Amino acid sequence: KPKPVKVVDRASFEKGLREHFDLSDEEVAAVGAITEARAKGWAKDNKGKKPEDWYAKHWEGITTAGDEVSQVVLQKNKGAVRFKNDGRAVLVAMTKPDVSTVLHEVGHVFAEQLPESEIRMLEKLYGLNHGEWQIPISVVPEGRLKDWTAAKEKFARSFERYLYDGVVPHANLKPVFEKLKD
Repeated sequence: KPKPVKVVDRASFEKGLREHFDLSDEEVAAVGAITEARAKGWAKDNKGKKPEDWYAKHWEGITTAGDEVSQVVLQKNKGAVRFKNDGRAVLVAMTKPDVSTVLHEVGHVFAEQLPESEIRMLEKLYGLNHGEWQIPISVVPEGRLKDWTAAKEKFARSFERYLYDGVVPHANLKPVFEKLKD
């Protein structure tokens, strides 16, 4: 099993993808371009920041299942994203992960970076109560876990589909996805 890769920039992100996911060079470059576009957009919105600062703020690393990291969010058979206590993400390869897996999990990470107004819109769209989107999985009330999980999964699947073919299930999501992609 390869060692975990600490993510500090696009090059280290792509290195982690190559070492832990079953992706072609073209797929690694495409996912790298998507994350780099997000990093550059974030840096532009946060004067004085560089894309590398986005990676440092939002990513811990990329690894394979079994390594010791924090809370699992929305674990799937192919991959998962785990958020550490400081909010940084660890992308986890599981069973036969592919580019679809990576895009789906990156969607979860991008969703956590949305501004408050867009998070409120997602809560309404997906039937969550005010403030539920931002609750860590470890403290979601048991009676709300199914709805919380469904909302997060719908967003990630919709983001993944948008990246593939530009289709959005709801008009309110298009500007959100466009901002995340660019």
